Order: sequence, then structure tokens, then C-alpha cells
Amino acid sequence: MNDYFEFETDEELELWREELRGQLSDGQYENSYVNWEFWIGLETEVGDETKVHSSEQIEMNTKIDFTELGFLFTDKATLRGGVRSKYTEDDVLPYLEKISEAMNDFAIIDENYNPYKED
Repeated sequence: MNDYFEFETDEELELWREELRGQLSDGQYENSYVNWEFWIGLETEVGDETKVHSSEQIEMNTKIDFTELGFLFTDKATLRGGVRSKYTEDDVLPYLEKISEAMNDFAIIDENYNPYKED
């Protein structure tokens, strides 16, 4: 079985591909240990629910809360174009909540997790 991130809607998948993956590697979470390489490497598809399917277990040192990124979808941010110009903050909040929840439900959250710390 391949590892993949299933999204319930095309809009969630679009937000993931166009905005949220970048927030993991060089945006909102760039100074956290959220295993961004794992998330970015997942295949994606639209299906029946928003859920991570993987036999691999990962750890993160913080919960993901993409709802904090609502500011990316304000009138001022839409000048950037792309996905930001298609949605309002009210449009994206339910999608951001579902994606965050799926990630947090999958990962082990340990605020002391640091892959570079020697035992």
C-alpha cells in the first residue's frame, strides 16, 4: 500500500498543493520539527474523507493549526493571485481545520521531539 493523504474535496487538495505544503517547509512551521519531508512526499488524492494513510508512524513537536493561516486569504493577500485569490478566509477555515485535524490525528505529538538531539 502506498502512503497517501486523502482529501474529501478538490478544494482541500488544491489548498494543500498550492499553499499548505510550503508552510511546512519554509513558512509557518519552518522552525518546528513537523517532519515536513514526510508530508511533502505523500501522494495525494480526493476520496471520501480527509485522512492520512500510511504504515509509517511519525512524530512532531507541535500540533498543526493551519487555521492560523487565515490571514493568507484576506483581501490584501489575494493580490498575490493563485489559490489565495480564489478563496476568502471564511471559505478556507473549514478546510484548514479538517486538514490540520487529519495531520494531528495521524502523528504522535511530543513537544520534546527533536530529531537532531543526541540521547
